[in-house]
Amino acid sequence: PTGPMPSLSAMRLLLLGSLAASKALSHAQSGMRTHSWEQHQLNGRAPDGMGRRMLPAMELVASTSPMMLRPTSHVADRMAAPMMTVPPIQPLLLSAFGPPLLGFIRSEYGVSYAYGGAMALTGALAMAYAPHKLAAAHALALTAYGIRLNIFLLYRELSIPYFRAMRERIETKAPKRLSRTPFIVSCGLLYFCMGAPLRLTAMAAPTPVAAVAVGCMYVGFGIAALGDLVKTVSKAREGESSLVTAFPFSVLRHPNYTGEMFGWTG
Repeated sequence: PTGPMPSLSAMRLLLLGSLAASKALSHAQSGMRTHSWEQHQLNGRAPDGMGRRMLPAMELVASTSPMMLRPTSHVADRMAAPMMTVPPIQPLLLSAFGPPLLGFIRSEYGVSYAYGGAMALTGALAMAYAPHKLAAAHALALTAYGIRLNIFLLYRELSIPYFRAMRERIETKAPKRLSRTPFIVSCGLLYFCMGAPLRLTAMAAPTPVAAVAVGCMYVGFGIAALGDLVKTVSKAREGESSLVTAFPFSVLRHPNYTGEMFGWTG
């Protein structure tokens, strides 16, 4: 400052005026936070002398300062809530487009092991970023679905000659490896879209409707898994040409497709 310094009396008048305005404003504010004498004692900063006489003024200024006001309930809830995280796009793209590269080895692998692998990897990635339990449950459903599917496909390929012969027939009719690129890219795009709802679940707050949808996934994928298991065991005992009539085939024409419909609708 270039002007003369204000006198002590002027400073006191200015302080008294500020305190009066602050006191009036403090009655209009709700949820203010004051620092009491007891708080200063507990903090080991009990003022004395001039500091003790200035404490009421400091409390009033602190209570009416915008930076010191206690947040209202909805603001406090937002501040207390954990920051929502979603799986980043780049790893999701990698988990969706990476497994279909198996199609360059065998064409059929692009829609079998690649499918299950992409679902398992996408679900595992989303689970690592899940901001709440419902998002984790959604990701777990997709992870378990992919792992279960690949285990079943591997068992079927190793144990059932019919499927090995079918794989070889597909391979003899498949285009040359580099010509499979559009097919492999389209599979990766499909798998990415199938895993995209995981981001929606992570970004949205958990709701009863979302919980029912995730529950529908577990029911549907469980029916599909049960159908595969019963069919595999029944045909191993009675032959490949036998008709499976045990549950769930006794109530569903094709539990695998029905379960997939329920699961992916969820």
